[in-house]
Amino acid sequence: MLYFAVLGVLVGSTGVVWASIVDELDIASGPFGTAQLGSAVVSTVIVIAYARLSGWRGPRLIAAIGAAAVAGAMVVMTTAGTLLVLVLALALMGLGTGLTDGAMTQGSVDWEQAIRRRRMSLFHAGFSIGAVVGAFGTGGLLAFGLSFRTPLLIVAGLHLALIPLTAIIGYPPVETAPRSSRFSDVGDVLGSRAVRALVLIILLSIVVEIGVFIWGVIYLQDELNGSELLGGLGYGAFNAAMFGGRLLNSHVIDRYGARRSLVLSGIGLILGGLVLVAAWGPWVGLVALAVTGLGVAGIYPTVMSAAGERLPGRSGTLASVVMTATYAAGIVTPPLMGWVAQFGSLRISMVAIALSGAGILWLARRVD
Repeated sequence: MLYFAVLGVLVGSTGVVWASIVDELDIASGPFGTAQLGSAVVSTVIVIAYARLSGWRGPRLIAAIGAAAVAGAMVVMTTAGTLLVLVLALALMGLGTGLTDGAMTQGSVDWEQAIRRRRMSLFHAGFSIGAVVGAFGTGGLLAFGLSFRTPLLIVAGLHLALIPLTAIIGYPPVETAPRSSRFSDVGDVLGSRAVRALVLIILLSIVVEIGVFIWGVIYLQDELNGSELLGGLGYGAFNAAMFGGRLLNSHVIDRYGARRSLVLSGIGLILGGLVLVAAWGPWVGLVALAVTGLGVAGIYPTVMSAAGERLPGRSGTLASVVMTATYAAGIVTPPLMGWVAQFGSLRISMVAIALSGAGILWLARRVD
C-alpha cells in the first residue's frame, strides 16, 4: 500500500508540473508528446521482461531498484534545460516506474490470492489518495510562486525513503503453478477469450489515465484558460474521484460482479469525455475530469482481480502481460494526442476518452 501511495504522489505531482515544464522549455504539443516516449519505451521493455525478472530476484529488490531510479529521474528533471535532458529524465523515470509498477502489481495479486478476498480496489485507492496529495500539493506550491523543481525534489525524497522500508515490507509466498499448466506462458494466458478482453479493457483505461496525466492540466490551462492553481485542483479532482470510486468499486464488485462494474465504468467515461470536449470554461473542465476519474477508477483493480482468479499461481506472468498492455498504451497515447493537438486542437484529442469508454462498454460483455 505504501508503494501505491508514493507512486500516486509521483503521478499527481508530475501531472501538474508538465504545463510548467512545457512553458519553461517552450515546447510545442507534438514534440512534448513525442518526448514522453522516453518513459514509455523503457517501461515497456522492463515489463515485457518482468516475468523473468520476478523469477530471478523477486518483487522486493525490484521495487527498491525502481524507487532509486525514480528518485534519480526527478533530480535530473529539475536540471532539464533542453528537450534532450527532459527525454533522458523521462527514460530514467520509465525504468523506475516500470520496475515498481511490476513489483506492486505482482505483490497485490499475490496478497489477494493469499487472503482469498478481493482487496485490489483498496490497494489502488492508496495510489489515488497519493495522487490527490501530489496534485493538490503541487498546485498549491506553484500557486505560491515556487518553481516546479520543488515538488519534484520532494517526490525524489519520498522515493529514497522507500528504499530502506522495502526491507521490512511483507510479500506473501505464492505457490507457482506447474509448468504443465495451460497458463504456463504468455501465449497460453492470452489464449483465454475472457483474459484477452480484460487486457484490452485495461489498455483502453490506460489511454484515459495517460491522456489526463499528460494533457489534463495543459488542457485546463491552455485550452480553457485556467490558472495554475485550477490546473492542480482539476488533476486533484480527477484523482480524488478515482479514490472514492475505488472504495465504492469494492462493494459494486461484491454485490454485482466484475461485468456490471466495467459497464458502469464505460458509461462514466463516455459521459466524462463528452463533457470535457464540450467544456466552455475551466470549471466545467474540472467537473468533467472528476466524472472521468470516477469512471476510470474501478477498471484496473476490477480487471486485475478478475484476471488473477483465472490465472492462479501466475502473478508474475499476469503482471508482465498487463503491464505490457499498459505501457503499449503509454507509447501510443502521448505522441498521438500531442500531434493531433499540434495540427488540430487539444479539444479534439480529448475525444479519445469518450471513444475509450465506448470500447470498454463493448468489451465488458465478453467478461463472464
